[in-house]
Amino acid sequence: MRTAEATGTIELPEGITKARQGGLITVQATLRRPVAMGGGTHFTIRDNGKAMGFGLGLTAR
Repeated sequence: MRTAEATGTIELPEGITKARQGGLITVQATLRRPVAMGGGTHFTIRDNGKAMGFGLGLTAR
């Protein structure tokens, strides 16, 4: 997969309200629709075309 538009929600860990630039946190993302993405897939989180974060998919349910 090269590019996909997927809408969803991201849950931050308990006690975390935001992540600092360059920080490393583990989040849980829930997408509205299934997306073909296996563990180990890199992704970018964008808002209005601006990169807000990057990640590595670890598990899919």
